[in-house]
Amino acid sequence: MRKFNIYLVRHGESRANRTGIIQGCRFDGKLSVNGRKQAYKLRLPEVDYYSSPLKRAMETAIIAVGVNINIIDDLREFDFGDISGTKSSELNKEDKKFFARLKNEPNFKAPGGESRAEFITRVKSVFDKIADKKRDAVLFSHAGVIIAILNEHLVIADRQSIDNCEVIKLEYNGTWKIL
Repeated sequence: MRKFNIYLVRHGESRANRTGIIQGCRFDGKLSVNGRKQAYKLRLPEVDYYSSPLKRAMETAIIAVGVNINIIDDLREFDFGDISGTKSSELNKEDKKFFARLKNEPNFKAPGGESRAEFITRVKSVFDKIADKKRDAVLFSHAGVIIAILNEHLVIADRQSIDNCEVIKLEYNGTWKIL
């Protein structure tokens, strides 16, 4: 069995992160000045690179590693549907119930978006395709994607949040573990 590592990298801080806007995959904002600084500080190995097609992830990848980045649509963030682009401070009681239902009811679908079950299936599939190559890789993606990989797919963590430009190194040597 060949040992290999996969690095999960959340994008740098976006302008929407700074202002509390719910992004998902529909609200595709660029990195803030701070987010670009975060990306410049990343030190990653020279391996296979994969990125979500969303600007904030691609911009992080380009700043951090430059070229030869494979863009993979299924690494995009959760589709919050109609609520995308809303400031979290503007959510009403019904919107807050919506988030509780998304978390607690896997088949509840975001109006105009996707269900948590659909999202997890998508994320599992893309992660497995990359892992099946059994090569070291870096995935530039989003908090929701990384949390789904760690908590729902590999079940090796119970993360509720991922910091901007946080790097999580996974090792596979017969089983997955976080290094």
